[in-house]
Amino acid sequence: MWMLFGISILVIPLGIPGTFIIAGLTLLEGLLTQFIHVTPGTVIVLFVIAVGLEGVEYLLTALSARKYGASRAGILGALFGAVAGAILGSAVVPVIGTLLGTLAGAYAGAVLMELLRSSSSQAAFRAGLGAFLGSASGKVVKMIGGIFMVVVIARSFINS
Repeated sequence: MWMLFGISILVIPLGIPGTFIIAGLTLLEGLLTQFIHVTPGTVIVLFVIAVGLEGVEYLLTALSARKYGASRAGILGALFGAVAGAILGSAVVPVIGTLLGTLAGAYAGAVLMELLRSSSSQAAFRAGLGAFLGSASGKVVKMIGGIFMVVVIARSFINS
């Protein structure tokens, strides 16, 4: 079971929802053991953390794109581009394609929308860079959050 939690943390940067896998494995462990080691409350907290981390990832993409000069249209382009890139990347090259697609999609979406909105290619590429950096930062935050989730689970096992 612990190896699965470790693998879950490692797959987060690849675009696979590792935080939800961690929460789901914890729920499964609880169901199989009648919640001897983890409580239903712990499982709920883990799912709340997983949802929050997903939101933080997209928020960081949007905030970073904005900081680098993206308009509202550029931010929406970055967010939709990240999702579309993840889907397309997964279809082309499973696992690693999801990560690359997310990052490239955020960049391309912001650039495309900024180019459609204004004539400054320099500003569009700068907004794309912000979206790319925000998306990458979101992946790092999710990894840290995944590690935190595993620590919470470990404490539950130690305290049981």
